[in-house]
Amino acid sequence: MSPGEDSPPRFGASNEPAGPWTARLARACSEVAHRSSREAVGVVLEHLREASGAERAFVLEAAPPPRRARVAARAGAWPDERGAFSMSLAARALAGERPLFWPDLRREPIWADGASVRSLGLRAALCTPLPARDGRRAALVLDSRAPLSVDATEAQGLLRAFAGLIAVLRRDPIGEPPTPAAHRSEAVGRAESFLRLQDDVRAAAAIALPALVVGESGSGKELVARALHELGPRARRPFVAINCAAIPEALLERELFGAIRGAFTGADRDHPGLLCQADGGTVLLDEIGDMPLPLQAKLLRVLQERAVRPVGGVAERAIDVRVVAATHRDLARLVRERRFRADLRWRLEVLVLRVPPLRERAGDLPLLADRLIERLASESGLARATLEPAALERLGAHAWPGNVRELEAVLARALLRTRGGIIREDDLEIERMETPDVPETERDRVERALAASRGNLTAAAERLGWSRPRLYRRLAALGFHKDEDRGNRTEEAQDSSEAGGTSSSHSSTFQ
Repeated sequence: MSPGEDSPPRFGASNEPAGPWTARLARACSEVAHRSSREAVGVVLEHLREASGAERAFVLEAAPPPRRARVAARAGAWPDERGAFSMSLAARALAGERPLFWPDLRREPIWADGASVRSLGLRAALCTPLPARDGRRAALVLDSRAPLSVDATEAQGLLRAFAGLIAVLRRDPIGEPPTPAAHRSEAVGRAESFLRLQDDVRAAAAIALPALVVGESGSGKELVARALHELGPRARRPFVAINCAAIPEALLERELFGAIRGAFTGADRDHPGLLCQADGGTVLLDEIGDMPLPLQAKLLRVLQERAVRPVGGVAERAIDVRVVAATHRDLARLVRERRFRADLRWRLEVLVLRVPPLRERAGDLPLLADRLIERLASESGLARATLEPAALERLGAHAWPGNVRELEAVLARALLRTRGGIIREDDLEIERMETPDVPETERDRVERALAASRGNLTAAAERLGWSRPRLYRRLAALGFHKDEDRGNRTEEAQDSSEAGGTSSSHSSTFQ
């Protein structure tokens, strides 16, 4: 038996280069965020059909005899088809284990007896199996009465990319809307930088390696982390997030790694910790750059050993969790300043995703503002409103140092004062939210407070609104070296005394 009689032409290598259809895949992803599962699959099928040059695209599911297959979703049609498709092609697709491609069915001996192929006048076809759902096999099938516009290598890339997206969308029962993620409306855009980020997220979602999401405050880093989780194989498992900058060191250690009963005063029962709670899923460590150095060492061990030792415990518990970290800081600079471990940085910077600031997505403002207004109106029970041209122009002229978070706040206030369903330029209160181009960091705040209080910790803590113990903890975490600074202060005091003046401490000096 010749090779052509029992197998279709083989595809190219598995590491085929991305084709021109990648931009179409990105557009398909951006269009399905707020659709039901059935509608979303239909949108993706239409994009796939156009990218391949096929005339029809189907998601077929196995069905009891005598039908053997049924259409779960489709795109494209012929005027005379009446919903017919090739049962023999469907059977082969559903029984297959890999992508199949026939550029010319008429020359393939295996289709010589395919009555439905001949009766439909099919010229070309390609298909690939999809993950089974509820025990029912499924396949993605494209057919055409005309030649396709792709070769075998391009077809392989198309099928793998689009089939992966369809498989994710089909995890929710068809016909029922997917559960929306928080603030999903911010995850829209057509800017090149945003589409590039979407491509990177889809590629990284399937790889269970640590990821680092970098970007300015308010740019949507948590949305990216949630997308990594929801588009990957862990989507049905827990997603937990914690802000490393907002919790004191002792509490952060307990929250992350857990604690056993009696580990400290008040520990009257075992606490599992977020890493254990996220077992099988994903944990987001937001503002990882602010994590205290001692906890960085403990996190590094978790990444290396895939096991957690709770506070006060001796035994370790094995875990399977994907760690996604996020920060607005420059980790390389923190490493040089000895405020972040270099080995932890390399562990986290396996997959790096940069979230573009809003000022780099000026063209996305109209779409983004429209989605935000729609969500804000729905959540608050207010009437839907639209932006007048002058208001939209005013939004476009602003630099948005607070990014999407700032835009949301501006639109929320404007929605409260709008009349007649129109948001006018006068309704926008942007100037009151102006912030420096470079947001002030916690270290900057501490240094300013120390300088203003001439190194007096009690006075500095009062300026910051902190307790003195908290200031001590943050000084240690931020890398202020007490002994060195005291030496600097002593030298400055001596210089001042010799000059007949008063002592003035360095901004990093504390006592």
